[in-house]
Amino acid sequence: MVEAVNITSVLGYDDSVIPYCTFGIVGGVFSFILLLATVIVVAKAIEYHAEQKKNGTLSKLCDLFIVLCSIVLFAVISFAFSALFGSIGLL
Repeated sequence: MVEAVNITSVLGYDDSVIPYCTFGIVGGVFSFILLLATVIVVAKAIEYHAEQKKNGTLSKLCDLFIVLCSIVLFAVISFAFSALFGSIGLL
């Protein structure tokens, strides 16, 4: 009779490790998607900023928006790298 083999035990992993690896990988993918979205938003903000500067209708709110987007971009990049290296460390 054929006995079922647990693939995690064959690879040397305990069953409790798999959810953490999955969480790390999903977190890394989610962070990458957030990173792309943030880069697009910042690029559009810079494009809008250049257009407003050329027209002479630049506002302080636009400058504040670009600063906030840059801070968010830095935070997302930091989170993406921590999630990515966390998942690699768990593997």
